[in-house]
Amino acid sequence: MRRFLTWGLLISLSLSCNAPQENSQETITYPMEGHGLTDEALAKAYCGACHLFPDPGLLSKSVWEDKVLKDMGRRLGIRSADYDPFYQRSMYDAYVLRNAKVYPLDTLISESDWQRIVAYYQEQAPEEVIVQDHQDSVTIGLPHFQTKIYNNLPADPLSTLVKFDTASGSIYWGNRKGEFLEVDANGQVIRQIQMNYGVSAMEQFESQEYILTMGTMDPTEEAVGQLVRYDSGGYKGNLLLPKLHRPVHLAMADMNQDGAIDMVVSQFGDQTGHFSWFEKQDTGYIEHVIKKVPGVIKTEVRDFNDDGRLDIMALMTQGNEGLSIFYQQANGSFKEARIQRFPPVYGSSSFELLDFNGDGALDILYTAGDNADFSYSLKKYHGVRIFINRGENQFEESHFYPMYGAMNAKGGDFDNDGDIDIAVISFFPDLSKSGPQGFVYLENQGDETFKPYTFPEAGNGRWLVMDAADYDQDGDLDLVLGSLLFKIRSAPAEQIERWTSSNYQMILLENSTNQLP
Repeated sequence: MRRFLTWGLLISLSLSCNAPQENSQETITYPMEGHGLTDEALAKAYCGACHLFPDPGLLSKSVWEDKVLKDMGRRLGIRSADYDPFYQRSMYDAYVLRNAKVYPLDTLISESDWQRIVAYYQEQAPEEVIVQDHQDSVTIGLPHFQTKIYNNLPADPLSTLVKFDTASGSIYWGNRKGEFLEVDANGQVIRQIQMNYGVSAMEQFESQEYILTMGTMDPTEEAVGQLVRYDSGGYKGNLLLPKLHRPVHLAMADMNQDGAIDMVVSQFGDQTGHFSWFEKQDTGYIEHVIKKVPGVIKTEVRDFNDDGRLDIMALMTQGNEGLSIFYQQANGSFKEARIQRFPPVYGSSSFELLDFNGDGALDILYTAGDNADFSYSLKKYHGVRIFINRGENQFEESHFYPMYGAMNAKGGDFDNDGDIDIAVISFFPDLSKSGPQGFVYLENQGDETFKPYTFPEAGNGRWLVMDAADYDQDGDLDLVLGSLLFKIRSAPAEQIERWTSSNYQMILLENSTNQLP
């Protein structure tokens, strides 16, 4: 259950599962009782019923006891002062959650079996946080990139969107307060618009801009997000889709091949949510719900099985984490195939499709690092993973680069040497370490080895969003990073002072590869 939505993300996740909702296409079966089962088998039966079983070793003993087990209990109908699922929730949210049956009205487990599960996690979990495996030292000083800092924009450093416009050379920037700016490379404001809520996504099509606002960024069941269309360079928008439930991602495609561009919207929600495609018709849009679960954070639309119909790959968070392909059927419905599953404490945060090994099949670049949840702690499994497509959309992990709090990764041939390099940002770095921890550039050395670099100013911002494109049209890929300073959690006072005094809103990393002798 993600508790706090930061951005282009929604930071907040809980380890426990969401109860099946209407049209969720999921059936959960629990054992009648635990007699004859070992404690481990009992825990696997209940805690692996609706998501991948979370091994006790994934979190420290105190994190399990203080927050996570209590939320797990709520999902099984355990009720007490410590297990009240509606504590500090609005009347509206409580009504929605009861109506959706997110928390069961009846207890789904006996008290004795529940105490056995609690004891199992308490006994098996490590006392201390398990640190990440050793990684190569990061070289300070980026090859091929020149740094340009933006800290004087007429808006607060609460970045929720950064995006390049390669046609005009502009950079679009939006924040949590709904302040949306178009700026040039020198930071001069070309246009400024006040949206209704924080900006979570933007797409451009036929000289028009489609801007998605998430609604309330903090956890809520209120559906007040919007999709608004602007003429390029315009100030007055046309409302296309109202009442969206904390939407965080937009994909545009002709889903039904009728010649009109439809919208695929990830309505992340909170405890409830869904993702849909909105069919464009002469009178507006008709919503088709694909899956009614919260936590879909990004989609990619492609024909994944070469049958002539567009399919959707979706990254799902909020407990039942993983990647799925929704294959479009002949009747226009979708059939889900899970291609990767992750433990519910991973904090899945982004993915991209790229061909890493040059075999013509699209591989997956994936990050895990969302850490604003009940299980907040440094996690050794946070970082960047590459999943190679072994054929017929069967993916196998081939590389892992550990990085606490990894939130987004962009792959591309940044140095123009013929292979794919990776840029990664972290919103939850290890702030106890000296030196910049929030950005790393992984230069591909071949044979799936990468050399890590960063830059000194990376420590002056808390990086939540990033984009990559050849914005200046000189033949190499540039990067732009956006910083969000909000609800700074567990940060040393000197780090908070560094962030606030620097006031970084964006950093442009201008690629100079094609300028090199």
